Amino acid sequence: MGFHKRKKSARKLVDIERYVSKCMYCDKDIYSTDSFVALIKTLDPTTYNYAHYQCMKDNDKNANKTCD
Repeated sequence: MGFHKRKKSARKLVDIERYVSKCMYCDKDIYSTDSFVALIKTLDPTTYNYAHYQCMKDNDKNANKTCD
């Protein structure tokens, strides 16, 4: 009897760093490994704006300070 060859597994999508978009606040690139949020821009068709989580959080904090 012969030896069994191991099947080569495909690279998981989790392991691949993909470009997502530009951050709507800082204009830096967002990659799939970054912490980011997707904000709905339009509903028909559904499109999104993307932002780093920290940029959105900082923007919200600054907006709340100006409201007080």
